[in-house]
Amino acid sequence: MNEITTTILKSINSVIAGKEAVVEKVLMAILSGGHVLLEDVPGVGKTTLAISFARTLGLDTRRVQFTSDTMPSDILGFSVYNRDTGNFDYKPGAVMTNLLLADEINRTSSKTQSALLEAMEEYHVTVDGQTYPLPEPFVVLATQNPVGSAGTQLLPAAQLDRFLIRTSMGYPDAKSQIDILKERHHENPLDKLTAAVSREQLLGLMNDARQVHIADPVYAYVVELVTATRENEYIELGVSPRGALALCRMAKSCAFVRGRDYVIPEDVAAVFDDVCCHRLVLSAKARLHRLSAAEKLINDFAFAKQCSPQWGLQVTERSCVSKMEGPRPDKLWLDPDKPPANAIALPPPKRGLTDEQWADIAYCLRVLTDYLDLLHDWQERYKPATPEEPHDPRFEETLHTTETIEHLTDCVAFGTPQQKAAAAAQLLSGSYLLMLEERTDRLALAKCA
Repeated sequence: MNEITTTILKSINSVIAGKEAVVEKVLMAILSGGHVLLEDVPGVGKTTLAISFARTLGLDTRRVQFTSDTMPSDILGFSVYNRDTGNFDYKPGAVMTNLLLADEINRTSSKTQSALLEAMEEYHVTVDGQTYPLPEPFVVLATQNPVGSAGTQLLPAAQLDRFLIRTSMGYPDAKSQIDILKERHHENPLDKLTAAVSREQLLGLMNDARQVHIADPVYAYVVELVTATRENEYIELGVSPRGALALCRMAKSCAFVRGRDYVIPEDVAAVFDDVCCHRLVLSAKARLHRLSAAEKLINDFAFAKQCSPQWGLQVTERSCVSKMEGPRPDKLWLDPDKPPANAIALPPPKRGLTDEQWADIAYCLRVLTDYLDLLHDWQERYKPATPEEPHDPRFEETLHTTETIEHLTDCVAFGTPQQKAAAAAQLLSGSYLLMLEERTDRLALAKCA
């Protein structure tokens, strides 16, 4: 592994405990010149990870806390009339930086989200007909929470496609959690972070990563993977040519971080999910079966079969290495006759849920959403006109109950199928859900009468 990349990873891992794989992928994306979307539940360290990279890389950094009233001009900048010169002077926005931390990007309007499209793809912005280039390098580290829909806007497909990778952190393991609890009472490890590289050094690393060699057989492997996404019955829109290019860029950086100047199939497989899952649009059949993009890519047997070693790619040491001079390992794990199974075969399909479990999930969602709709109606209909007006009991019920019901709905609606089933089973183990259903039905009947 490169000495500088090792230093960067060590510095960030001192702050982000137990997430070495996620930290490594984010560094790969930055070396690829791409943008990163960190998507996970609140409190797992998304913003901390973004700030850690900003400080460790020593780049000019700006942070935007996206809200519903954030304007495109806050991001791109605006023109101001100068009385002395008689011209309009450009006032740079937050985008005129090396590393933009876009916190809670899904909480702003679609108009503001779209303001980033040009910057993320073409690395310049246009304000009042004038084009302004962005500093080099330019990277967007964005965060969003997938739970809780209040005040959020779904990122459009065009916006998602601009992100090189979408990844999540997940909860820390038990040991890492204990370390966090023991060590972070008195000090914030972010305060100790210093720049591990200069801007020039980072640009040099990015250039070195671009020079990594990809052989024709590995290109063929990439094409087989993206073609399989386009021919799958559960996927309406597969990986685009831009997605295939992104996959190659990320694979190069993966090889570079792991100390090679050539790409092997294992590098492609290691980054495939993070690069491609958010670029897929599922078909109506997949949505009917409540399948996520990641589940279809990883767990679908037909897709896994297409990407198995039997498809005939012949990968050898000679075909993968570059023509650059330098020491080579005496023996690679690559078989000269056929690719190894662990290099390109995807994991076996996981056991799906039973029809009864899906029925339980659907039942829980119906009861919770019916009651939630009722609460939202009450909140508007019975809210007091003045602070002095006595509260209607239905309005008070809304104030006390809405947040809890929204949380329960998120637990059943989001996550893996196994997580949804577990949440539904927990709800059905008591009488709370039955009580909600009876109350909602009774109120609906009374309203009709």
